Formats: sequence, C-alpha cells, structure tokens
Amino acid sequence: MAFRTWALVCFALALVPTAGCSLPREVLGPSTGFDAGGPIDTGVGGRDVGPRPDAGIDAGSDASRDAGPPPPDGAMTCATSCDDGNGCTTDACDSTTGNCTHVPNAAGCDDGVLCNGGDTCAAGSCSLHDGVDPCPGASHCDVPTDMCMGCATTSDCPSPMPDAWTTCDFGSDLCATTGGTQSRTVTSYTCHSGTCQPSTSTEMQACTRPTTDGLMCAAGTFGDWSACDFGTDPCTQAGTQTRIATTSHCAGGACVATDTPESQACMRTTNGMSCGDVVISAWSPCMVGATCATMGTQTRTTTTPTCASGACVNNVVPESQMCLSADVTGAICGATTCSPWGACTQTMPGTCDRTGRQTRTCSTPTCSASGSTTAGCTGTSTTMEMQACSASVSGVSCTTTSCGACREAGRLDCRRGHTGSQRCTTTNGSCMDYGFGPFCGGLPSSSTNQACTCP
Repeated sequence: MAFRTWALVCFALALVPTAGCSLPREVLGPSTGFDAGGPIDTGVGGRDVGPRPDAGIDAGSDASRDAGPPPPDGAMTCATSCDDGNGCTTDACDSTTGNCTHVPNAAGCDDGVLCNGGDTCAAGSCSLHDGVDPCPGASHCDVPTDMCMGCATTSDCPSPMPDAWTTCDFGSDLCATTGGTQSRTVTSYTCHSGTCQPSTSTEMQACTRPTTDGLMCAAGTFGDWSACDFGTDPCTQAGTQTRIATTSHCAGGACVATDTPESQACMRTTNGMSCGDVVISAWSPCMVGATCATMGTQTRTTTTPTCASGACVNNVVPESQMCLSADVTGAICGATTCSPWGACTQTMPGTCDRTGRQTRTCSTPTCSASGSTTAGCTGTSTTMEMQACSASVSGVSCTTTSCGACREAGRLDCRRGHTGSQRCTTTNGSCMDYGFGPFCGGLPSSSTNQACTCP
C-alpha cells in the first residue's frame, strides 16, 4: 500500500517539468534488490510503475526459505530447493510433512507489458494492473506497439528500470551460504525519432543466504542387507537382517553424511532340519517276562531332535535284543507303563521363549527274589522321566526393552567411538504367537535415556 501511494504521488509530480521524485528507503524496505545508496528513482514513465519482484523476494527470501533454520528434532526436511521460480508465491518447506509449500503473495511484479501500468501479484500470478500511463513528459504509451511515443528528448522517456534479481546462484555447492552471485537486467530508454527505444544491460552482485542447515545435499545410499539373524534357536523361522543407510544434509555450510542402521524381518523354513545331537540310550536291564526265566529281552532308544513348525521335536525310535540274566531278582518281567506327560512348563518364565520341560511317572514289573513266598513277577520299579518340550506362551506376561539410534549431544552426526545417548523404551505386555515365532506385544510403559557409544 505504501509503495503504490508513493508511486502515484511520483507520477503526479512527473507531470511538472521541474519536479523530481524518489522513493524513500522506508517505503521500499530493506531488501528491494535495487542499487544501494540513497533514494531510488521510481522510473515513472518506464515499462511498469508498480513495485517489482527483486532479491528480497526471489533471491533473498526464497533462498532463506529454501534452507531455513536447522529443523528441530523429529522435523522433516525437503529433499530439494523449494524455489519454484515464481516471484508471486512465497516458498517454504513444511517441516511436518517434508513437502514444499507455495503460498500466493501480493508482491510487485512485471508482466512484460508496458502500457497496462504498474503490476502486482494476485492469486499466484502477475495479474493485477493499475492502468496508469507509464510514459512521462510529452510522451504517451502506444498500446499497439507497447512503447512510449511522442518524445522530444530522452527526458520524455522512462528512467532505467531494473528487473528482478535472479535467485542467488551458488553453483554446485549446495551447502554454501556465502560466495553466491545473482544478476538482473536493466532496461534503459533513449528518444529516437519520437519513440523511446529500449536497450538492456546486465548487472551482477554478490549474495548470501542465512543458512542451508537441514537441506539434503547428496543422494542417499544403502548398504547390502546382512545375512538373516535367527539367534540361537535352530528351529526359529522368523529372523532379522540389517543394513546401513547413509543420508547427507547440510550442517554449518558443509555436506555431512550420517549413517543410520535399518532392519527388516526375514523368514526361512526349518522343517526337517536337525536341532540337536542324536542320543542313543543305554540298553535297559534284561526283562525276563512274567515267568522270571533267565532268558529275556532288553531295549534301548535312538532319539533324533528335528525341527517341525518352528519347534524342536524329538523323534524316538526303539530297539530290542535278547539277553541272559543269571539272577532274575529285580529283573524286569513285564512292560513298563507310564502316566501321561505332565503340562509343559517354561524354563525361562517371564519371556516368550517356548523352551520347556515336562515329567511323567513310569512303573516297571520286576521279579521277586527266588524262593520267596511271592516269587514271580510281583515286584515294581518306579522311575520319574523328564523331557524337553515346546511350551505355549500365548498370553504369558512379558517385558521387552528396545533402544533407538545412538546420538551425540549437540551434533547431527554420531562420531564413531564417542559417547552419546539413546532413548530406550520398556514394554510390559503379553506374548503373541501367529505361527511364525512368538513375540512380546503391548504398549510402551516407560522410556529412559541411557549412555551409549557411537557405532
């Protein structure tokens, strides 16, 4: 509003041959992009009298908006510059989404047409024109040619009119904040045969930007995925593999690479795989049968641990052979009978480890001492048996702790071997099992910071 008011005053004064006009600095603002040092000629009668886009819009403001201050922890950065090259939009990076925004503004602009007067941005384009004849003195603006006609001398032509400064160019250095250059075209008018003829020249100036911290300065790279880690359980079918992702962002004017570990789930099939050593039991005592004769039979078993559906299962194969017993007292004279196996009990309660054990009681008929009143197969030998088993852990209470990446205080990177801190979250929940290995599920219950060493 202030700029347009002064422009109209200057246009009125231009009708008086002895009057001159210049815009004070407080109207133009601190970053108009025009030549520095003293008041600036409005150029009434030039190509357009409206305020123009300049370094304060295209080079200064957009350059600072493209980089912006360092993003806070957790904020997202835009992968590329947000400058859309349109002086009628205010460009910025949305730290919550990592996307660029382009908001229409009401800055001065130049649509390249002289006779429609001063131009102003509207709805994101240079589309608002005041219609004031821009030609001073004895000249007037001829619409068909879009030129100032009827001049007697060059004083009847528009003053030199600078275009907008180009965006500050830092070459291939995406992180530089100093050493940039920008240019603009200046159109000057000279009266020839009653027509104000335009000519152009180019001005250059050095430029800077406040900061580039947070801008991505190189394409991300990813290492190869590691071999799938299944821990120590030979039958587990669900595992984890890791890799290093490297991202590069500007920090303090330099391009700094940061390594971040990534992980993903991986699977395998373990059915039929060996999950332990083959165990061959000792031969049993000689079982002489119900008659308690000296000729009998003895047995043993071969146990082969094998994976099945993610668990280690013992496959037991029995063997037998003939045997002789000189003294049948206490010899086995009947088949051993065993109670059902008891419930499988976890060996590591409070976790989602399915390793467990179960027991049962076995009774074996034995021969009584020869010559006794109860001679024959009347004795009993009782034993307790135990075996490994896969316990059900669904619904079992569990506690897990997971920690985030190690970060060094006050830095965007984490230097190898330096002390940092990491956020660790403890989850109290219940074991869940959907067929690919149990895990502890639940909502985080507490979080703490703990010291760590940068990898």
